[in-house]
Amino acid sequence: MSEVPYSDLFAHAQSLKSEGYTLLLDIVGIDYLYLPRKEAKRFGVIYHLRHGDFDRVVSLHVSVNEDEPISSLSPLFR
Repeated sequence: MSEVPYSDLFAHAQSLKSEGYTLLLDIVGIDYLYLPRKEAKRFGVIYHLRHGDFDRVVSLHVSVNEDEPISSLSPLFR
């Protein structure tokens, strides 16, 4: 799983798409508020991208606080 700064998410996903990761499989949101392991930021968002050959999957993890917006990836994966 690759940790990606929230400000670089769209560019990183765009780069992966150009390398053949053309399917956005999953988006998972995690609220760390009540979990025993405290993260530096409150929320985690994990994106799973599958390569066009269906052989490879990449996971991107973005950590954000409440006031940090995340770019939508829907323009890339329509």
